[in-house]
Amino acid sequence: MTTRMRSHFLVLASAVALGALTAAPALATEAPGSEKLQRQLELFEKMTNQMLLDSPNFLVSGRSAARALYIEEFGVVVSWNASLVEKGEDGFKIWNWDNFKVERDGDRVIIVRPEGSGDKEDDEAMVETYKKWIDKQGERRAQLYEAGKVEMVDLLMDYAEVLSRLDDSQWVMLAAFLGNNEFFEDNDLSRCTVKARMSDLRAYGAGDIDHAAMEKRLVIQEY
Repeated sequence: MTTRMRSHFLVLASAVALGALTAAPALATEAPGSEKLQRQLELFEKMTNQMLLDSPNFLVSGRSAARALYIEEFGVVVSWNASLVEKGEDGFKIWNWDNFKVERDGDRVIIVRPEGSGDKEDDEAMVETYKKWIDKQGERRAQLYEAGKVEMVDLLMDYAEVLSRLDDSQWVMLAAFLGNNEFFEDNDLSRCTVKARMSDLRAYGAGDIDHAAMEKRLVIQEY
């Protein structure tokens, strides 16, 4: 997590420090309408939105993409819709593609020229350029997605403790709804969730378990 993100989170946390950080852990399941719990939900929601705004990996639609929900039988779920940040085309336009149509049939690439365009001698080179660009884009998008998951893990491990009104047995889940990107379509991905029990998050925050042990206790699902 970047220094800028951490500074934003410290400002947010200080605004509700008395309510969120000094409160004792809830001894029983919290009522959904609890004022203290609601303040903590709003804080963690703001932290999630700040992470998404600062993220060089996830692309979201606005400043309030994430929404937090308390479910008495479960805990807290924070969800948002996300795509991936695109980084540019990296030489794809060394060819003038404006008047051409590229068709894909699995691994097969077909260049369709407009009528009267003439010479087709460079079609093979154009196909190879296109394939290399697609491969590079795929690798880059995979890296962005993996880095985005790391951001989710860091947020959950480092800041979910502000939800101090939750019982030890309850969960905190981050849920990203994935779309608007060929990487997700090609890999049949539409959801990514990361969750942890409050008991484990508290143990990690207290230093009773280390980072590696906490990561093993996370539940990550992608489908």
